[in-house]
Amino acid sequence: HEDIELYVGRHFLIIPFGQSGFYILTELQTIADLKDGGDWEIWIGPEFGKLLAPGRILYAKPGWGIDPDSEDGDRNWSFEVGFRYFM
Repeated sequence: HEDIELYVGRHFLIIPFGQSGFYILTELQTIADLKDGGDWEIWIGPEFGKLLAPGRILYAKPGWGIDPDSEDGDRNWSFEVGFRYFM
């Protein structure tokens, strides 16, 4: 559709490791600028996590841009560490 300027797709794949509580949750983002020549950008971030107790998760998530725009320095790499608590 001609009104759409930017498309962002987020795709996830989770791989649990048995009953250990460890997992890998890979996130793949695709971004397409449909207005300025159809430039594409891809980012991948594998999250390595551990379920500590029901509703409590500790994780680390490095991420890399695949062919990011070198002029802007946008999404070259990232690193996230966190704790999730679900009630």
